[in-house]
Amino acid sequence: MNPNSDKLTIHHCRRRGFTLLELLTVVAVIGILSSITMPVARSVYIKAKKAKTRAQFSQWGAAMELYNAEYGNFPPIDGNYSGGGSANVNMVNSEKFSVALTGRKLDGTDADLRVSSATNEKKVGNTKLISFYTIAEGELTAADSSNRKLHDYFGNTEIAVLYDKNGDGIINNTDVRQVPAVSTADLGSKYEPDTNVDIPLSKGGLHVPVAFYSAGNGDASGGKIEVEDAVLSWK
Repeated sequence: MNPNSDKLTIHHCRRRGFTLLELLTVVAVIGILSSITMPVARSVYIKAKKAKTRAQFSQWGAAMELYNAEYGNFPPIDGNYSGGGSANVNMVNSEKFSVALTGRKLDGTDADLRVSSATNEKKVGNTKLISFYTIAEGELTAADSSNRKLHDYFGNTEIAVLYDKNGDGIINNTDVRQVPAVSTADLGSKYEPDTNVDIPLSKGGLHVPVAFYSAGNGDASGGKIEVEDAVLSWK
């Protein structure tokens, strides 16, 4: 019998810690991966918002075409709601949009389109108060706002609308009074369409009955927004 058999040999296993060099290497790798993945993730996020906004504009256009089929013309949803001035011509007016395409005011109350009405609600032409569209809560500015407005999925409330007014199926210079510039939600940058390239009204026009556009995500530096960064319903 081995005299040492009653003795236990204890092996202590110690885990070696990371060295400073190894920690710095891990941090550097994480930094490199972040610098690669963050721009990609942001790009995907912006593309998803653009797709969602295009779908929104497509639904608006479809509602306007339903209105056109019912009344024989597109609703005048642009310009000042009072009907005067030209500062907002070809810019979506949220209240007129709501009355024309939902048959109700933006606050959800009934529109008053009686012949004796002194309001401008009857000017939008939806005399039958037909609901051609349902405005989602996510398309409106905050509920506690005293002046709620429609916005795209980037939060932009400045949205331009162009539509075929003479019924030839093409939007051209005879249909459009202005091709307005549109700003981002924070007014930090602006998209100014090139009427020779982006919206060639004098060169064949847009072969769509209704067109919407907004500034999209904008330019982080506050500079001019290029056409590829704007959201155009026809592209």
